[in-house]
Amino acid sequence: MRTENPRGADIRSMIGTAREVCLRMNDARVIFCSVVSPRSDGADAFVVRPWGVEATATVRYDDVRRATSVTEMVWQRQRAISRAQLAGVFVD
Repeated sequence: MRTENPRGADIRSMIGTAREVCLRMNDARVIFCSVVSPRSDGADAFVVRPWGVEATATVRYDDVRRATSVTEMVWQRQRAISRAQLAGVFVD
């Protein structure tokens, strides 16, 4: 049986309930995205669509350091994040 650390449980819970999230990755990347498929059935990854990008991406739970819900976002800020992510130059 697989045991999970509390941080992993928090991340799974956030991904399972939030639609728009900010993912802080272990490699220092920050990804603002929409959760497409949370895969809460014990899978080790989930599917997101980064803002400003049409393609989806599969993210492993183990690669996420922290996940937070994006509850309010000024549209100008969201568009700026989308442009930066699309260009690959986003910094938090």
